[in-house]
Amino acid sequence: MKRLLTTIIVTLVLCSGMVFAADTVSSITLTLEQALNMSFTQSPAVITAQGAFDAAKANIWLKSTPDNPTLGLQLSATPWSYDSTVSTNPLYTNNITASYPLFTGFENQANIDAANAGYVAAGFGLNDAIRQARVATSVAYLDCLNAKGDVDANRENVKNLQAHEDFVHNQYDVGRVSRLTLLQSTSQLSQAKLDLIKAENNLSKTITSLKIQIGLSDAVQITLPDVTKALATPARDKALADYQTTRPDIRQSLIMLQADEYNIRAANSGWWPTINLSATAGTRDQNIIYSDSGKYTWGVGANLNYALSDGGTTRAAVQAAQIARDNDKKQLEVLKAQAYAEIKQSYDNLSDASQALIVARDGLAYAQEAYDIAQESYVLGKSDNLTFFDAQKKLLDAKVYYNKALYGTVSASYGVLAAIGSEK
Repeated sequence: MKRLLTTIIVTLVLCSGMVFAADTVSSITLTLEQALNMSFTQSPAVITAQGAFDAAKANIWLKSTPDNPTLGLQLSATPWSYDSTVSTNPLYTNNITASYPLFTGFENQANIDAANAGYVAAGFGLNDAIRQARVATSVAYLDCLNAKGDVDANRENVKNLQAHEDFVHNQYDVGRVSRLTLLQSTSQLSQAKLDLIKAENNLSKTITSLKIQIGLSDAVQITLPDVTKALATPARDKALADYQTTRPDIRQSLIMLQADEYNIRAANSGWWPTINLSATAGTRDQNIIYSDSGKYTWGVGANLNYALSDGGTTRAAVQAAQIARDNDKKQLEVLKAQAYAEIKQSYDNLSDASQALIVARDGLAYAQEAYDIAQESYVLGKSDNLTFFDAQKKLLDAKVYYNKALYGTVSASYGVLAAIGSEK
């Protein structure tokens, strides 16, 4: 729990710094770690979980109060009564009463234990909400980098086709190529410019989505440092063996089962008697304010209360608590199965992405070599326009595919850590 509170404090400090920066400048460099920290204050799930965590902490104090002594003041008026010492009506009674619970059938302690368990569970719930916000933000950030890579690839494509169109135009001016060849080059350049516009629009949309995710004003221009290195992940077998101790949602459910047992114990307290120690001191008088005709009263004693019949309240409370526990057990088993499958899938995704990156890297190298050969061949008059365009298109596709594989691998590594419940 100390680690949890430290994480929250660090997060708030980092987020405060980023919010201040966003309010004072129109352009910032936003790292992935900064984006993650900012998202923790904007995620509805994190905000809700933080509220539940604070409420659970307050509930511990609330459940502890029945063990405290109480002190009360009672003022009563009896219009028709008879008292051997005060015969004039009405009769006024003023008492100060102190009470201390000696035994409550284990109810108070069970409620305190349940509240403490609820507080720990709420802490794991907050960690789980942060885990999910981390997943969503890392995906949004890496989507932006992928979109930016696509823009760069399309800009390079436009640059290459512009240079080719200029060369063809010069060739046309001196009568070495036909007008059809020139029109083909101009058409390819126009299409490339349209593709660049689409890529830029997609980048704008992904950046807007990221800003919404982290609560950053749309007016703030952001620069995103590149992230091309996948995070280190633990061995698959170890992750699958330890997931019940690393996943905050599973740990939360396990703690809630403990709270359920405490709630059952509290419900069973209805079968037990209760013992209270009480003391009273006061006056009885015909006047509302004590006078010479009144008398002082006091008393000290213990009260034992045992319900011979409570109308079935205790039995119903115990059954309800047991049903809640049984339902939580079923939900825990479902959660374990889902978490296990999620972790396996995350490792499969990382493996597939890593293999795709190797293929994409080789494919990009081959496409670049083929483009260089096609460009040189066309300049030397050994190949036609269409051969060059085909090589250019394949180079662009290879760059786009490489970007997708690269950031897909990085994203998959974040996905693995999120699936196993890592705080990285």
